[in-house]
Amino acid sequence: MSESNEALHEIRMSAKGRTLLVGRRIGQEKFDMLGAALRIEAKPQKYSTGGNVLPWEAGLLGKFKAGDFDSILLHRFLYKRVKEYIEDPVRVLEEVKRILAENGRLVVNSFLLDDVTSGFRSADSFFTEEEMKRALSNQNFRKMSCRVIGEAHIFVCEK
Repeated sequence: MSESNEALHEIRMSAKGRTLLVGRRIGQEKFDMLGAALRIEAKPQKYSTGGNVLPWEAGLLGKFKAGDFDSILLHRFLYKRVKEYIEDPVRVLEEVKRILAENGRLVVNSFLLDDVTSGFRSADSFFTEEEMKRALSNQNFRKMSCRVIGEAHIFVCEK
């Protein structure tokens, strides 16, 4: 499963200003298309990626100052507790909101549990659409929307 160019374009158009891209398996072409200023990637040593990449580690977002980014893209990164990527998705969202500037945007593009992904070996780590909405709503963003483009569910939250 991969995002269409239309979905990637929608993600890019949802971002603004200084952008942080947090994800996994983000190839250089996709990174360039998304136009992020900085990239953090889970397990960059496992997957070949171009450019300068900060490897994901617990507490990494705590190194950034409050309001450092106008937009944060969580690309295939926000899942239920998954040992190799995220130990606590709620804590990740709290840190994301902290480092997001006032009126900033969080854009989330993650696989959701559906008829296709329910057969995946890692299906137990996927949020349903309702669980994802609830997790994002619990952060009290002032506005949240979801757009479905092909297989991609793109959530945009405004601080």
